[in-house]
Amino acid sequence: MKHYYVGLIQLYVGLIQLRRLSDERSEEPSKSPIINFRRTLGPEMEIAVPSISELQKKYEGLNDKFEMTPEEAVNSDILMAFDYEYHGSDAEVTIDTDEFTAVCPWTGLPDFGTLTVSYIPNTLCIELKSLKYYLLSYTGVGIVQEHAANKILEDLVKACDPIKMNINLDYKIRGGLHTSVAVSYSS
Repeated sequence: MKHYYVGLIQLYVGLIQLRRLSDERSEEPSKSPIINFRRTLGPEMEIAVPSISELQKKYEGLNDKFEMTPEEAVNSDILMAFDYEYHGSDAEVTIDTDEFTAVCPWTGLPDFGTLTVSYIPNTLCIELKSLKYYLLSYTGVGIVQEHAANKILEDLVKACDPIKMNINLDYKIRGGLHTSVAVSYSS
């Protein structure tokens, strides 16, 4: 029943918007069935829908800055590694997550991305739970994507000293632009 009322309210809002558009285009208020629909719902169901120009004025004021954490909050000390028993086998380890998040250092708005780490271990492998906690320490950190990718590479290389490592940080589309940063290390 709840979904019925939500749908009804959404329909009502759409009808009000249509009526406003029709009223803005003519000198005389609309005599359309939308008004009858409003009467059917009753005055307690009226919803204030701002005009496009009212929304534009509000939108122009959207320039709040959000608090962000400095880059120093990224905790690389939490990374752990364990002994790799098959040194020299050239096995490639690939780890990926679509839960990487940091924030734009200029606006404080969140950036979401998919991080892929692939490496050939030397004598150590990255312990996954510690990697998860390390990646979570980026939440709220103001850092650009290019720096985040390089910092992750630097910290992971320091933690496990791989033969070779590739990092790909692929951010969700922002402002109609898609970016992906790939960085590599080879011993």
